Amino acid sequence: MSVQKQIDHLLAQRAAEWIEVMRGEPDRRNRDQFVAWLCESPRHIEEVLKIVAISREARAALRQTGVDANGLGRCARTNVTPLAPPSPPLSEGASKRRRTSLWLWAAAITGAVFLALLKFWSSGAWPGPQRYASDVGEQRTLELADGSVVYLNAASTVQVHLGPNARDIRLSGEALFRVAHDSERPFRVWTRDAVIKAIGTTFNVATRASGTQVAVLEGKVQVAESRAAGAGDSPKRVAAATQQAFLEAGEAARITRAGAIERRPAEDAAHATAWRQRQLVFEGTVLEEAVEEFNRYRRSRPLRLDGIAPGSHHYSGTFNADDPESFAALLSRERDLQVEWRDDEIVIRPR
Repeated sequence: MSVQKQIDHLLAQRAAEWIEVMRGEPDRRNRDQFVAWLCESPRHIEEVLKIVAISREARAALRQTGVDANGLGRCARTNVTPLAPPSPPLSEGASKRRRTSLWLWAAAITGAVFLALLKFWSSGAWPGPQRYASDVGEQRTLELADGSVVYLNAASTVQVHLGPNARDIRLSGEALFRVAHDSERPFRVWTRDAVIKAIGTTFNVATRASGTQVAVLEGKVQVAESRAAGAGDSPKRVAAATQQAFLEAGEAARITRAGAIERRPAEDAAHATAWRQRQLVFEGTVLEEAVEEFNRYRRSRPLRLDGIAPGSHHYSGTFNADDPESFAALLSRERDLQVEWRDDEIVIRPR
């Protein structure tokens, strides 16, 4: 199943769950939550309308409320799914009970949809920025309101702003993005050093002390350096980038702190998502960055460098992110390094 189909399936499933809630006896809290979910994205309205449209009786119930389902579909920027074939005839009593039940939940859904649309029309009230974070050692999966999915690595944060004209994400740490296609709203990931723009694709972004690393798994992205993209700046006010490049599936690049865009070997793209299996893949990685990566996964007994010159040691290999002791044991065999094993930390210093 393609990424887009997976995203569509998740949205349809969530819409179906909400309809089941509304078919029962929802309290005010349920109704408020349903309206809030609808207001997050026109795609949510679209999915609810599609489900309502597949039932002949439900569509008839909507018409009794004076609502044109096709008109609502156009408001959600999509056509309503065609009607399903008529259901088998029911007995008169069962048919009456079913019509009453369908009328009640259809009316509730219609009212919620209208309230959501009213918010869109009257104030353009798209959700403001939302912040999500993962703790040390924790990996999270986030489904955004537009249907995109963010896999957040340990000790990372994202600030999400889904607006009417663009989808902007500010990242600190590392994340894998599966972007839902929306040609009218470009998807942009902002870091301290770069801005990565995609329309519908899958790519990994990691912020490091040496710069921002980007690897594309599917589709195509535009990468640009932007030293003006600091925290708190509005993307609309960021100056045009002086360098840019396009990356396709299987390609990777690093945007340095100085603004240079360096293309990386294909192996970097292949290893970019090893962290999802809690593996760390180093390819000539400097010691201080390797230590930072291990410490992302475990709070107790972290690694600490003491007096080692930055950039003086480089390492390659695949390591278990939850086993920094093995990496420390490797370092202890270096002629110019010594490792001190303490109860609360592991200290690496010059010999």
